[in-house]
Amino acid sequence: MYLSAVLIRNFRGIRNLEINFEQDNTVLIGENSWGKSSLLRALWLALGQGEILCSLKAEDMYIPINLDAAEEERSDDGIDKRCSLIDMLMGKSGSLTDEHSALDKFLYRSKNTKDGAYGDTVQAICPDSCHDCYDRQYLEQCKVFNDNDIYNENIAEIEIRLIFKESQYGLVANSPRLQRLMPYWMVGEDGLRYIYWQILGYNYHDEFITEHNFLDDSLNVIEGPDKEESIKWLIHMNPVLRVRDSRAQLIDSNNDDCEEGSITKHEHQTFEEYIGSVSKEFSELAANNDYTASEARRGLETLDFISKKYLAPYNQRVGHKKSRHNPKSIRDMVASPVSIESLSSIRETLNAKAINKEKILAFYLASALFLSKGNRNIDKKSKPILILEDIEARFHPSILLSFWSVVASIPIQKIITTNSGDFLSAISLGDIRRLCRLHYDTRSYAVREKSFSADDLRRIAFHIRINRPTTLFARCWVLVEGETEIWILNQIASILGISMHCIGIRPIEFAQCGLHPLIKLARQLGINFYVLTDGDEAGHKYAQTVIGSVGTDHAKKHMTVLPHRDIEHFLFAHGYDNVFCRAAGLDKKSLRNLSQDKIIDMAIKKKTKPGLALEVMEAMAQSGAAGVPRLFVKMFKNLLALSRADSIVG
Repeated sequence: MYLSAVLIRNFRGIRNLEINFEQDNTVLIGENSWGKSSLLRALWLALGQGEILCSLKAEDMYIPINLDAAEEERSDDGIDKRCSLIDMLMGKSGSLTDEHSALDKFLYRSKNTKDGAYGDTVQAICPDSCHDCYDRQYLEQCKVFNDNDIYNENIAEIEIRLIFKESQYGLVANSPRLQRLMPYWMVGEDGLRYIYWQILGYNYHDEFITEHNFLDDSLNVIEGPDKEESIKWLIHMNPVLRVRDSRAQLIDSNNDDCEEGSITKHEHQTFEEYIGSVSKEFSELAANNDYTASEARRGLETLDFISKKYLAPYNQRVGHKKSRHNPKSIRDMVASPVSIESLSSIRETLNAKAINKEKILAFYLASALFLSKGNRNIDKKSKPILILEDIEARFHPSILLSFWSVVASIPIQKIITTNSGDFLSAISLGDIRRLCRLHYDTRSYAVREKSFSADDLRRIAFHIRINRPTTLFARCWVLVEGETEIWILNQIASILGISMHCIGIRPIEFAQCGLHPLIKLARQLGINFYVLTDGDEAGHKYAQTVIGSVGTDHAKKHMTVLPHRDIEHFLFAHGYDNVFCRAAGLDKKSLRNLSQDKIIDMAIKKKTKPGLALEVMEAMAQSGAAGVPRLFVKMFKNLLALSRADSIVG
């Protein structure tokens, strides 16, 4: 069995969170405000203190703060000032009629198509997709979540609900250990058995009470025999091992109420002596460039000791049947596009005469980190839950992946927090949970890999996960057709005093990947998106894709269609024709017999599209914000609004 899901209400920094976990790896990403510390603290309280029933305290209660009242005093990284600048630019003389006529006409035609496919937001998803039911359900969930995400000063109780699930059909029926919990197993809709463990904390006559219950599938309390012993047995089989950066542990160790403070003084000294010896080995390893395999092997006894307890497959023969006859499938390659070392490769490295120093350092660290169990005796038949906080801390990216090669081989459930794009490329897309909080409640977003075709997953793996993994941390994607638009948008943002990267806006070229899979990925991860397209036939098809996702009523929030066939013609028509003429090497006399198209073509041939774009941006920068075409000013106003919303808009 494994921890399938957790529900938390009114605990510390979390008002409301529901999150599900994978059986092997679950990777949590998000900005600092989503409640990471509170979630991990809740897991440790329930499962990380040994076989005791945890007690909640009054200070664990969530404190409601009215964000609307605090908004007047809050300044969001200068965004309000930038919005004021944009509003001022939007109010200058001139009209947006010409610049927006292309989009308005296009949207009007879309609303009045005969089939009515894009008539309103209810029909926002294209009906020809076999996965429309998922998308519609997802958008409905977004609306419900946003409607409930409002201020409420009435906080009655803390609730932590942990849901455990059998990993395969019939596991409970064939396991005497799991049958000890038989009165509390419930059969879910999928036919698998579940256990619902509820922890409540509330005030009763000036005393804070902690209550532990098992629930049925209707969330009614089950009155069964030996409830307390059953909970202890559940903890015994699923202990939490919480591994953090030693700098955080040092802070906690100076706290009298340290959450890992259950270790006795004698045991703590013994533990510290062992860690000290490992640290000494680290220092010698780092200082000695001639560290040999024979010297390193002494230290590897530590890893061997730990591996016998936690790495069940570690001591299997290199030619093990499973390893030899299960090469990576195409879907495996796409799921984890950046490969890590296999278990057999790790064993071969450890047995080699010449051992890579960085890998040995990673193995040492792995062995030391697993000692986070403290004084608890972990049953060899238990299934620990390993929590790795900020796994990339103090690791060079290459050492991080070597370390993960060891950790990934451990046959236990792992919950990892990270801010590393390189690490995200090495794990399955479906293992990622993006958590964000718009106002009060925290929402967990996950990718349903089955809703993507094999080709879409391959494109996403290459264009996002391998080449742009950090875009998964963004608040908003600007989807553009090519390199030229990226240069232009970055420079216009600079002219307007906006740092797109700092406020979570990331431009991405979509032409080779395709627009639809990127929009679907952004939707499922809770990332807002904005599309900039040309005014040609291909651009209109891209615009239809956007309308198919958000509907015509919200399309203006999510896209700009240029009123010209491409961005070069747009810039030429909006005051920068002299830059094109100069780039083409033409004088006034030569211009008389040349069309606009010809001048642009000549300029592109001499400068290339990106080079020409930079020359236009140089001229625009000399004019300052007043030289930015109003269509782009309006576009950045929409982008700023989307970047401030950690929730799907439209």
